Amino acid sequence: MRGFSTGNGTGAVDGTGAPARPPGRFRLKEDDISWLPVEEQILVLDLRTSRYVSLNESAAALWAALAGGGTADELVDVLRTRYDIDVALAQRDVTAFLDGLRERDLLDEAR
Repeated sequence: MRGFSTGNGTGAVDGTGAPARPPGRFRLKEDDISWLPVEEQILVLDLRTSRYVSLNESAAALWAALAGGGTADELVDVLRTRYDIDVALAQRDVTAFLDGLRERDLLDEAR
């Protein structure tokens, strides 16, 4: 379920083999982006760099859930509910998604 069309992130792994999830709430940097749902995907324009990012279906579900702000646990629940996957896989995918947003400086984090 790698979400971004370019690159992928990896997270630290805890003792169970699942990636460590960061605490706190996350929000998109809405003043810096414009986004548009297109079929099962979302196209994101970074207004600072004029670069586009294309999100696949699972990343689009996470993006939509994150649009109003959310926690890593809430995002894990979105994937588990929508795709009926186990916790460890959902945690890995959420960590990769959040790492991708961090790499692109599209995420505000409140601890």
